[in-house]
Amino acid sequence: MVIFHGIITPMITPVKNNEIDFPALEKLLNYLEKIKVEGIFPGSSTGAFTLFSFEKHKRILEFSKENYKSNGTFLAGISRNNLEETISMGKFAENIGSDGVVIITPYYLKYDDSSLYNYYSKIAKSIDIPIFLYNNPELSCNSISAEIMEKLMTEFSNILGIKDSSGDMKKFNLYLSHLPKGRYIFQGKDELLYESLILGASGGVCGTSNFSSIVHDIYLRRDLELHKKFLHVIEILRNFKNNVSYNYIFRKKVLDEKNPENYSMEPFNDLNEKEETLLDNLIEKLKEYEH
Repeated sequence: MVIFHGIITPMITPVKNNEIDFPALEKLLNYLEKIKVEGIFPGSSTGAFTLFSFEKHKRILEFSKENYKSNGTFLAGISRNNLEETISMGKFAENIGSDGVVIITPYYLKYDDSSLYNYYSKIAKSIDIPIFLYNNPELSCNSISAEIMEKLMTEFSNILGIKDSSGDMKKFNLYLSHLPKGRYIFQGKDELLYESLILGASGGVCGTSNFSSIVHDIYLRRDLELHKKFLHVIEILRNFKNNVSYNYIFRKKVLDEKNPENYSMEPFNDLNEKEETLLDNLIEKLKEYEH
């Protein structure tokens, strides 16, 4: 039986010249094994899953599963923006041996509680694999209420938990109080990991673990002073609005590329010189905090 806990990395999707960079993706998997995160989550928002076609999305999941040598948890991001494709991706994730799947709320259109219940219940009836709901209203414009979460988890045994990236600790506390016994809650905002663990979170789905071991150290040690230092890292990262910054840091810090280029997926551009210099300084700060 899989126990879901710890740091689950929502993996970036390394790209080069507007194509998935599979050699770099393999090196990312090796890095995550090295820093010993408890699991991985390809097909994530951090991995910009919406930029990839259905077939490329499947290939990201398949390649990650084939090349993840750790015995950690493998959660497949299966979110598509329609029910049929999400169920199809879920069946694919099940067939390749995923330990579970993560599904963000449908996005762009507004969904009420009844519609969200219908959406997740139809998926839960269609696939026989652990499901984690994913609440990220900043990106999807839809939010899962604690009541709907509780109803879904009570009625469907394969809905095991939720990743909350709302940044709203009031909602996080509501989720905690409404969780049925044996269910899991993960914090999706790296800067809120420390307090979430103190409150009883199962762990964090933390994007900075793509290039730094700091959040894993915070999880293992519950280190308040390290958490305070880490907030300075987050303050700098807030200057960037998409995943391109994470791809740059990964290439510069993990792959040790001297001058990364063509690391963004269209329609995005590589960072400008000023932005890259800011992140170069951040990388030095990360190295200092990791020791």
